[in-house]
Amino acid sequence: MVYHLTLTAGTVLISFVIASSGDPTSAYTMFYVWIALYAFYFFSWAEAFFKVACVAAAYGAVLRFSDAVSVATARWLITVGTVVCAGIFALLLPETDAEGALLVCERLRKRVRQAFSQEDFPAGAAARMAGPLTVSLGVASFPFDGTTPSELLAGADQALYEAKRGGRDRTVVRTVLAPA
Repeated sequence: MVYHLTLTAGTVLISFVIASSGDPTSAYTMFYVWIALYAFYFFSWAEAFFKVACVAAAYGAVLRFSDAVSVATARWLITVGTVVCAGIFALLLPETDAEGALLVCERLRKRVRQAFSQEDFPAGAAARMAGPLTVSLGVASFPFDGTTPSELLAGADQALYEAKRGGRDRTVVRTVLAPA
């Protein structure tokens, strides 16, 4: 019960930050992905989809009351679609070893970069972008990087930060980071 309330509070907080930023298309929307990852990893399918529905409703409300977005429906679909895919992504990879996860992550990373290249955005939006949208990913595998969910999440988080320190737009496997 406490974890359900924590995710609900997280959803409300993320929505508040997005609304307060004045830019409902900001990168803060990606924090919703953590809600989905946690929900799909630790909760049943029904509970996880309920949490995603809460995220969808919360972000929909932010977009509804924002004047800054002319294509609110498209933004909502992109964000909610990302959240659902992230949750399903976490569900699909538990039976995958580090090498298989690396292959999947690399395909995903390259597709995101291609799908969100600056050529695909209107001139005004592309001018505001510092570069193409990219993804950095961290991989941790059982049992090499941890035997509990918290150890695995910590390992993946460490690998993610290493990917960002290494220049972003890359995938780092935690097992490779471990000293020999």
